[in-house]
Amino acid sequence: MSLPAAVGGPARGAACLLVVCGLIVVLSGCSGRQAPPATEAFSAPGSTHGYRALFRGRVTGSEGKTRFRMAAAFAPPGRVRLEFFPPVGGARLIIASDGTTTTALLPADRVYLRQPTTPESMEQLLGLPLEGESLIALLTGQPMCAPDKTEQHVRSGRPGTFGLRPSWYEIECPPAAVRYLALSEERGADVQKATLREGLSGAMIAEIAYDDFVESAGARWPRQILMEIARGSTTVSLTATDGPVPGIMAGEIFAPAIPAGFAMQPRLSSLSSPGLLGPSAPQE
Repeated sequence: MSLPAAVGGPARGAACLLVVCGLIVVLSGCSGRQAPPATEAFSAPGSTHGYRALFRGRVTGSEGKTRFRMAAAFAPPGRVRLEFFPPVGGARLIIASDGTTTTALLPADRVYLRQPTTPESMEQLLGLPLEGESLIALLTGQPMCAPDKTEQHVRSGRPGTFGLRPSWYEIECPPAAVRYLALSEERGADVQKATLREGLSGAMIAEIAYDDFVESAGARWPRQILMEIARGSTTVSLTATDGPVPGIMAGEIFAPAIPAGFAMQPRLSSLSSPGLLGPSAPQE
């Protein structure tokens, strides 16, 4: 399946974090003391630096279209929290990983799942076999390996082929459980397209396209993300409506406590449609 040269609709990110420190400035002015840096004033044991963003999304598959909202928080290198909301109402699915353990909560059903973070466990929930670092790379439009490990070379192609210019830079990560290959217009430029394949068989997992890059927090972020997920022939579009913005967040949001009255399930039976949309919802 081929992706359009320019993606016109999805993006990145999850809920916006605004740190308000005006009160501290006022109080420090009254006392004659200099206000402490925001990191010192708002840090607490277990807190961490990270980013939050808010997306609106749409899933298109064999059963129709579903719209949703997604709040995302991530703290590199591998802590992630995703909250999925219907167009109106509270969260229907919460997925949080501290890098080693993943917790999934279905608030409406009052059930939860807690298991080791592995590609297999994440695929069960999201439809993509990506753990923390790789998932963060997907949402931020970055290669899924360190810059010093990527291989980059010029890839030539006929104009109009796969939306390519006459030549593009190809970015490839070392062989792993998932094969990653991306294209950019220039060396070191924004990733425009990427493909994920199974490490052994080479079977297609997903194709991703990025668009609408903006400068934020000293980095460039794609505000539109389009994913063609091979399993189930599903298309997921994400458009960032807020963020990503940097901030300090409590570490426990990535390892949430289980609310009273929630029952453990070995599998989330009501999660009938993995793939960045959560449990099944009314179709359009």
